[in-house]
Amino acid sequence: MAAYRTVKVPGGTRHIWPNGRNVFIKAPTARINSPRADAPGAPGATGAAGVSYDIGGTPIDYAAENQKAVSRQQLALGAASDTYDRSQLSNEYGFGDTSNPYSRAMMLEASYKKNQGSNTNSYAKQGQLYSGALQTAQNAATGSYNQSYDTLRRDYAKGQNAISQRALSRYSNAGTVMDDATYNSIQRGLTGLGA
Repeated sequence: MAAYRTVKVPGGTRHIWPNGRNVFIKAPTARINSPRADAPGAPGATGAAGVSYDIGGTPIDYAAENQKAVSRQQLALGAASDTYDRSQLSNEYGFGDTSNPYSRAMMLEASYKKNQGSNTNSYAKQGQLYSGALQTAQNAATGSYNQSYDTLRRDYAKGQNAISQRALSRYSNAGTVMDDATYNSIQRGLTGLGA
């Protein structure tokens, strides 16, 4: 039993589903170099009235197919945007991409090294190079550096998570069903955990 009802109408056939969906199938037209429909032994021959043929499967829903194509395009453009944003974030913060000497991580490290050298020179001038005061100052500088580095790392992770959240939102809004591998990949990016 067909899932739809078939009604012959002028110019073709209409398939009507129980939910009210209505699809029009245009009648075939003659083609150049095609065998005559009324030729003896021709497949589907019905005589001079026209060509008889069977349509296999469910008719194409062009509106749904168009929506799927638009969704795929939006997902692809979003993925490209995410790749760009991730590379910019890595370049700005200096995690994953250490080529930028002016990244936040490189500037923080340069500041730390400068501070360490300044402490050494300052205490050497005062004749306290081997006193406990230099070590105390160096420890304070290291503690400050570690605290700033942790804050920087957390800010970088927040940026990465924002990009991953945007990707999950895009999949949700596109109304597509993603496979487990894609979902797990996005989740790994969101949580920062490897699988």
